[in-house]
Amino acid sequence: MKRLENRGTGVNQVILLTAILLFILIPIFTVMIEKVHVKIIIHDFEEVGDMAVLSAVSQLDTLSLAEGTLSIEDINMVNNFVYSRLNENCDSSYSLDDFSFGFYENSETCPYQFTSQYAYFHLYFTIRYKRIANSQQESTIHIHLDVEVPIDR
Repeated sequence: MKRLENRGTGVNQVILLTAILLFILIPIFTVMIEKVHVKIIIHDFEEVGDMAVLSAVSQLDTLSLAEGTLSIEDINMVNNFVYSRLNENCDSSYSLDDFSFGFYENSETCPYQFTSQYAYFHLYFTIRYKRIANSQQESTIHIHLDVEVPIDR
């Protein structure tokens, strides 16, 4: 007859698997989801920034744009237009901070050392968002865009 002295009841194995699940796998999964969430925020706001700048350019003098020149009489109007378009994309979990905007001619350098052979708009802003793991805690993302103007090509 077989002796059953050395066989466990499985309680130790269940406790070990539960500990691995709770203390290793769930935190790793949460970190991965947080990284994906940040990448989605960055991608969305870069797209919104590009489209806001290009739509602001379309609000300018279309005759000069058709001739291949860009004349901006009121940079504050363009600034306000882009800021309002970015703000429209912010829901309750995002907020827009530290917004800076500027127009640079070809071969000029923006404050973050970008230069282009074409005229471009410099856009820098900070997004504050609520974290997934701890919704009470906020984090920030700094986004720097330089959008070339599609003229004089």
